[in-house]
Amino acid sequence: SEEYSEYDSSPDRGCGDDFDSGCTSSSAVFEFLSHSSEHNPEVMQGTRNISIDSCGRRFSYSSENESVSGRLQNWFDQDGSASGLGVPSVIASGYNSSGMWWKVDDFVRLDSHGPVQLIDLALGPERDLGHVKLYFDEAEHSRAGSSICTNDVSDPPPCPPLGYVKHLGPRFNDDLGLPVTAQSDIVGMTGGFGWLLTFNNGSPIRTKISRVEVKPSTVLVLAIPYPMNVGLRITQYAAYCDEGNLCEYEFTQVSSVEQVRRGQGDVYYVDPTDGVLYVRVVQTALTHLGYTSGNETGWHTFDYDDLGVWGDHTNGYKLPRFERGGVLLPKAVWGPELIIQVTDCAPDPKNNAYCLEKPNESADPNPCDSFEGYTKQTAYDTCCKPEDPTSCMFANGESSADI
Repeated sequence: SEEYSEYDSSPDRGCGDDFDSGCTSSSAVFEFLSHSSEHNPEVMQGTRNISIDSCGRRFSYSSENESVSGRLQNWFDQDGSASGLGVPSVIASGYNSSGMWWKVDDFVRLDSHGPVQLIDLALGPERDLGHVKLYFDEAEHSRAGSSICTNDVSDPPPCPPLGYVKHLGPRFNDDLGLPVTAQSDIVGMTGGFGWLLTFNNGSPIRTKISRVEVKPSTVLVLAIPYPMNVGLRITQYAAYCDEGNLCEYEFTQVSSVEQVRRGQGDVYYVDPTDGVLYVRVVQTALTHLGYTSGNETGWHTFDYDDLGVWGDHTNGYKLPRFERGGVLLPKAVWGPELIIQVTDCAPDPKNNAYCLEKPNESADPNPCDSFEGYTKQTAYDTCCKPEDPTSCMFANGESSADI
């Protein structure tokens, strides 16, 4: 736009009209910086009103190594002008090592020149992007950036998976999921049934979730299997908290996954049949979780209209965001933490970051069980009638007839 005149908008910017290349076989209109397994994208970038004329290859990566940053590449394409879909879209990693993480439905298109996956956000009512950073095995996290998961370009050391995350439901049962490494950033599609997080060594005794980027208009439910009947304490902490504000909050247990999903991010559920914990992850204000005095005491879930105070580092709003030219992205801050603590398991002598007793390996949550007759999962956020694929229910409880 004219408001941002620092961008070169000349019609001959770039070059090449061959399908396979721009100027050379390795050039492209857009290149993802992807060599690193140490410095990884969160919710990375957003655009609108992109015009691409007479070009060849649109997308490429800066490295041939399938790194952590490569698997997490994401781009919020607000109007579909960059992807070419013509509707709100996400452009995401097409690496094979990402598994089905970005292949959220049968309509995802692969641009093999990236490779990137092109995801239609209009196919579900709460589709968006979200990010969390995990800490669960301090010994392994301390190695990241030195002996594993580094920023090296030419000869990077390994960055082995410590676990995997995938979307909930039978559609994804046979997929390992996205590798979760010692540099444990996770970026993915929100608004679905949830992210199922498993660890190679069992259940962590303490899991810290930070750097949350989740818009108030979408939902991220995290599901983690634990040993049956272990005690759990789940607490959210604010940063730099002042008197009169709610600085920490211990979640209460409810009786269903649906209560977690429809809740305010202050409750949890443990399925008594398989030990899977469900918790909704929300982005909190930096300095408080609510108030301890006044008319609105207790936990409070903020949105993008809530004004903050000077010193919140959020440009005058409760929730940080990056906003420019009509495109809004959530913005993480350092400080707020969600802690999931197992209170009564014996540590594994081989690695005391994990419980000795292992979680139920056969835990296989099926979100479509919540919708009678809608038994076929067709997307990460959708269950449909087997006899009528146009009659569907979405993760938020809306039906295909509603949208």
